[in-house]
Amino acid sequence: MKALKLVDNNHFLRYGGKEHILVLKLNCLHSPHVKEQDWKIIESVGIGSQYKHESLEIFDHVIEGEDFKKLALDLLQSRLLINREGYCYLESEIVPSSSPNTSSFDTIQYYRINDLFGWSKYKVTPKITMIWNRREIKGGQIIINYEKKNKTSPALLDQISDLQQKVDTLIKINKNNNSQSSTSLTLQPQTLTSTTTTPTTTTPITTTTQQTPSVPLSIKGPYTFEIEDLYDRIIRYCRKPDPDQFVFEIESYEELKKSLKEAKCAELETPNFHAANLDWTLCIYLEGNHKDDGDGYLSLYLKRHSDRYNVAVNIKLLMRFFVYNFDHKEYVTIQELAVKKFDDVKDSKKGIAKALKIKDLEDVVNNGLIRDGKCRFGVEIFSLHSHPSVAKSMMIQNFDSCSGICHFNGYSTLPKDVPSYSDEVFKTSYYITDQSRKYDYTWKVELYPDGKGRERNKSVSVFLELVNKQDLSSGRLFVNYEIRLKHKDNGKYHVKKGYAWFTYEQYNNGFENFISLSDFQSDNSTNYVIKDTVTIEVYFNKFFELKKEL
Repeated sequence: MKALKLVDNNHFLRYGGKEHILVLKLNCLHSPHVKEQDWKIIESVGIGSQYKHESLEIFDHVIEGEDFKKLALDLLQSRLLINREGYCYLESEIVPSSSPNTSSFDTIQYYRINDLFGWSKYKVTPKITMIWNRREIKGGQIIINYEKKNKTSPALLDQISDLQQKVDTLIKINKNNNSQSSTSLTLQPQTLTSTTTTPTTTTPITTTTQQTPSVPLSIKGPYTFEIEDLYDRIIRYCRKPDPDQFVFEIESYEELKKSLKEAKCAELETPNFHAANLDWTLCIYLEGNHKDDGDGYLSLYLKRHSDRYNVAVNIKLLMRFFVYNFDHKEYVTIQELAVKKFDDVKDSKKGIAKALKIKDLEDVVNNGLIRDGKCRFGVEIFSLHSHPSVAKSMMIQNFDSCSGICHFNGYSTLPKDVPSYSDEVFKTSYYITDQSRKYDYTWKVELYPDGKGRERNKSVSVFLELVNKQDLSSGRLFVNYEIRLKHKDNGKYHVKKGYAWFTYEQYNNGFENFISLSDFQSDNSTNYVIKDTVTIEVYFNKFFELKKEL
């Protein structure tokens, strides 16, 4: 298959995939920084039958096979766009939109850098035809080229040559005087600027100074892991300010993780928060999202809900997730560079499967992301600015009461095809740490003597129902409970344990197959009916309350 030949200095290479490179045309001057809309994809080169070209030809040398794969990986890890001569732009950051008619982001920013790309490791020898101030990666000497093929005007070339002679003379004078001098020169086809620092004994050259923005290539913090991970196009960095939209704190991290695992519940959904005129939920996988290849990692997602008219609109977002460092009082910020598009599918969910390695998250000695069982997460939707809705997960331990007993009297006369409710309701009461306020949740037991749903005429069905569900209008409970059916032999019980989320919409949970009718009855006499009364006890082992703070 014929190689694609690069013949234009305005054609730049960018990473497209593991064995895939994009060719983009720069549709503007080579200014210090350009935007996403200044680039246009004109060709796609890759290994496979779906591509027109499988290799690149640069200055009569063909890059193919393993060298082509190595180049694709090199472009990904460096986040560079390069042309055939090695001139580079660095894909750097998102800038806010300047348009008053949009609340979205505008584009990715690209900064021109002064280092040449190392084409020599791919056996390419560039023929420099452009004037662009830069320093070789090796040596660090300023390079100025006067190729007459250059489109720069002869008058400007003469100015450059004259200035270079003055700089060379100045350096020689400084060397003869055993003095030190540092000089930088910025040469562009459109403008001519320079700065020179010399001892006071020498006459300086003074012109206008122009600076190119400085962009860090890598940021590291006091952790056992890399903050920035470019291979999967996820960057990790640190910042002090709180997340803009939503903060969520977990108390008793290990207990919650253990309880979720026992319940075989991989996903933790926080209370909703509002941003971009929509409701969202932060979805946390403390054991990793196995369905998205997130094994061994903390997985973080955003779930979009439909609007108040039950319509899910299309929206594009850049999402940032956060994990708080209690030691350094800063947030580890995890951001995928790719733009996420939420289409018109209701409750669509997108995020990062490999946000952080779980072993790094739980390394309390070195990383400080978990302290005293607390772990704090956050999320930000880029370019939307509002005060965050704050929610908290709290394991309730200071119970004033954590159990209840319900009696179903006249059991033999209870209707078989509709639910029966206990004569009593009971409360679980607890105090906040400062003992200033008391909180109650009221419960009742629902009984189906002949079963419910699939267990109709097979089992006795028992359910636990939250009576004051309105108290969870902005939160939810994760409950570890036991339902015990008292046997006629004193001290014996039939017990089933349950794990459930209770919310304003889902306030009922239990077992359709709590006990089979054959076990409930024996020789036409009931094992669990005492004086025509069935007694059911409920015990709460653990409570996790997720609730918005006022």
